[in-house]
Amino acid sequence: MTLNEFINYMTENLESYSTFQRKAFEFQFWKNNLRKKKWNETRIERAANDMWKQTMQNLYLQLKTQIKSTNSDWNDYIKRNEIISLVNEGIFEIEFE
Repeated sequence: MTLNEFINYMTENLESYSTFQRKAFEFQFWKNNLRKKKWNETRIERAANDMWKQTMQNLYLQLKTQIKSTNSDWNDYIKRNEIISLVNEGIFEIEFE
């Protein structure tokens, strides 16, 4: 599974995706209030999306060391180790500072 395939898979399968996006947007909005030169809403949304991609890339790299290269191996590993549930729990608890 490629990184982009993994990001799409996680985006489609995580209940907590919208929670992450909301929290990331709120964090970026808070950071924007501290800036002298304010970002527009599009740039704030892009920064929140980048946070998602970076988080998923970090997870992907961790999983990649444990999984063979075929998509079925990735799917089996994710299901067998309840990765979706673990990531959902982590995102629901996440606090950006």
